[in-house]
Amino acid sequence: MPEVLVKPADPIPGVHAFGCQSFRIGHRVHAMQGVRSADVYGEYESCVIVEITADGWFTLEMLGTGERRRYWHHDLARIVERAGSRLSLNERWHTLRIGGKPISISREPSPCVHEEAGEPPDEGLETHGSGEPT
Repeated sequence: MPEVLVKPADPIPGVHAFGCQSFRIGHRVHAMQGVRSADVYGEYESCVIVEITADGWFTLEMLGTGERRRYWHHDLARIVERAGSRLSLNERWHTLRIGGKPISISREPSPCVHEEAGEPPDEGLETHGSGEPT
């Protein structure tokens, strides 16, 4: 198992997990994203976290190939607590799993949303209800 290297980095202004209401990829897992990602067992790749930076970026090493890929998640603590564990990556549904609980991951950071949805439902779907389309 590779040793995980945590590197300090400058935080991205406005990106922090406390109270985030966003369902964009890389933030909270929307119910449908969680259900759909659980239904596709053959689409997972085994991996481990080999590097984490303080701005939410982390590097996964695929156990089958040794390939390394970088992803982002808005809550660094959720990534750090999974370091050293064998994980399952599903790129189609943007999820990383250990056991049954998914974490939404992204290739691009996006700001957290800290207010409750106030606009008409069709205008707040991306941030407050639907997640991003795949």
